[in-house]
Amino acid sequence: MEKKLLSFNELENKVKDIKKRKKKIILVSGVFDLLHLGHIKYFSAAKKLGDILIVSLTTDEYVRKGFNRPVFNQYQRAEVLSSIKNIDFVVFSKNFNCLKIIKSVKPNIYFKGPDYKDTKNDLSKNILKEINLVKKFGGKTEFANEETFSSTNLISNFLSFFTKKQQLFINNIKKKYDFKKVVNYINSLEDLNVTCVGEIIIDKYMFTETIGKSGKEPYLVHRVKNEESYSGGSAAIANQISEFTKKVSLISMIGDRKDHLSFIKKKLNNKINFSFIKKKNSPTIVKERYLETISKSKVFGTYIINDEEISRFQENELINLIQKSKRKDSMIVISDYGHGLITKNIAKYFSKLGKKVYLNTQLNAGNWGRHSLLKYKNINTLLLNERELRYEMRDDNTNINLIAKKLMKYLKIENLIITKGSSGAILINLKYGKIINAPALTSNVIDKVGSGDAMLSIISLCLKNKIPYDLALFFGIIIGSLSVQIIGNKRQITKLEFLKTIEYLLK
Repeated sequence: MEKKLLSFNELENKVKDIKKRKKKIILVSGVFDLLHLGHIKYFSAAKKLGDILIVSLTTDEYVRKGFNRPVFNQYQRAEVLSSIKNIDFVVFSKNFNCLKIIKSVKPNIYFKGPDYKDTKNDLSKNILKEINLVKKFGGKTEFANEETFSSTNLISNFLSFFTKKQQLFINNIKKKYDFKKVVNYINSLEDLNVTCVGEIIIDKYMFTETIGKSGKEPYLVHRVKNEESYSGGSAAIANQISEFTKKVSLISMIGDRKDHLSFIKKKLNNKINFSFIKKKNSPTIVKERYLETISKSKVFGTYIINDEEISRFQENELINLIQKSKRKDSMIVISDYGHGLITKNIAKYFSKLGKKVYLNTQLNAGNWGRHSLLKYKNINTLLLNERELRYEMRDDNTNINLIAKKLMKYLKIENLIITKGSSGAILINLKYGKIINAPALTSNVIDKVGSGDAMLSIISLCLKNKIPYDLALFFGIIIGSLSVQIIGNKRQITKLEFLKTIEYLLK
């Protein structure tokens, strides 16, 4: 029996032979996660249009169909497809679209399901690009008329991976907001003016394997297999916000090393305007994390840091940069990691700006015991986790809502968002008596670094634009749940990925 699953190079050679024999090629593409009757009819209809049917199968890393998808990995899906009589060959597509495969195969017929016929509904605009490329090579695109069943709908209705609490939350959002309304809300964020202020952190990830115990001393030895560095802290927040809005400024602090400055500039979205003050005799903050290569479990970490507070002169320099950057209708998103940039004087300045200010302040190994959010007052929104809230209020036992309200009244905070890890998040607004709880939507946690920053990025924009509180928190939960599935700040959640995830959830 001829091998059906081909590598890209094997497919190219196979196509040359097919073309020599004057055979007509039909190409279909997709995820084909949960094979059903609709797919069987689809492949049968496709094969009738020619001689050789090739299936382009999207690999796992490029599947954007919501959480816990694909259900079956790419090799399982390929094995099932290879067993279908009407399918001649299967090839993996390592991309969000089928353009590379189309360019290689140059199919006579590109066959798609009827739901792709109206290209206006395609958020990615990839279908139109694919259709045009097929036409360029002399082929044509046809659409199926057969009865179809949506894998996503089948999974949602019969194989849901959500708990009752998660499904109830999603259903409540479905009842109130259709996907078109969601898109309109997200598109409305584009014209916001945002100034991001806070420490930039270079997150360095060292992937290791454990060799064993030292022969002479009682410690474990690890071999570093490879390393990656990402731009974190306020730079990651600015990058994430730039996925949703066009006008973003970043104001931060860097150290003496020129290569660190070059690295940061290279990692920033080119839409971002940036200004940095230079902290003398200091490195740009580097946080190194050592991970076990296979499980991605963190083994230990180190900080390269000078966390002394900036000088009075530099405080004035920072305030001048902020005043130049902010406009009348702008908002200020602060990430205060407690490493010396946001002093009491700077926090007092922000407090005077009041309702323009959206803050994420964090406790970490480098600031424990001396970092406090009590230096802020009268701000719009504060995001922190439950542990940080209880630490600040010196209260481990009282109901979380009660101590949250107590803090909000004392600091005159308009909105408070409390993240609770695998338990989700709470959004509280005292003025309108809103307390909204939302569960986390994924159990596939690879790395929590940056998830709170990602949540602040989208929720702050939503609150600024007066998007309903429940929807704002829903958006925050979506982006947070997507973020924890990525190592550190390796990449931001794109607007398209964000919307596609919501589109599948609301089906």
